[in-house]
Amino acid sequence: MPPPKLQPKPLCVASKSKATAATIKMEHMAMAEPPASPMTKPGRDLLSLVGRVDFCLNSHKLYPDLNAIWNVYGKLVRVIKGKKSEHTLLVRSEGPILQGIYYDFDGDMKPLSTGRAVHLVGRFVGGNRLQTFRINEVSDMDWEQQFMRIENVTRYILMQNQAHK
Repeated sequence: MPPPKLQPKPLCVASKSKATAATIKMEHMAMAEPPASPMTKPGRDLLSLVGRVDFCLNSHKLYPDLNAIWNVYGKLVRVIKGKKSEHTLLVRSEGPILQGIYYDFDGDMKPLSTGRAVHLVGRFVGGNRLQTFRINEVSDMDWEQQFMRIENVTRYILMQNQAHK
C-alpha cells in the first residue's frame, strides 16, 4: 500500500480575537520557496563566447568576473617555447596582443606557422593571458567570414547576462 500523500502547509491561519470575529492572519510568503532557476545551480552560469582578439580582450576587461570559455580567433605572431611542455602563443587581430599559454603534455601539438589564422579555446587568467585548452589553424576564409554577426550575438549575450544579475 503506498504511503498517504503529505498535505502542504497552509499559507493562512484562522485565529479568533476577543471580539469573536474570525480574522485571517497570513504567514510569511517567504516560507513558500519559488521554483529555483536552473541558472542558479553551481556550474550552470558558464558561457561560451566567440570573437576576435581585440573584442575578447575588451569584453574581458568589461566583465572580468564572467565565468566563460572563450573561442578566440586571430593571427599568430609568434610561438615561444617555455619550460617542459609550455608554449606561449602571441596572437593579435588588429589591436593588442593576447598571450595564449598552452601546455602540450601529450607532445602532439602540430607545428604552427606564424602569420596564419588560429583558433584558441580557453579561459582568461589575468588581463591578456588565456589559459589555452585547444589550438587549431583555420583558413583565412573561415576566420573572416561572419565575424561581425558572431560578435554582435556575443555582445547581446553579455548584455543579457549582466541585466539578470
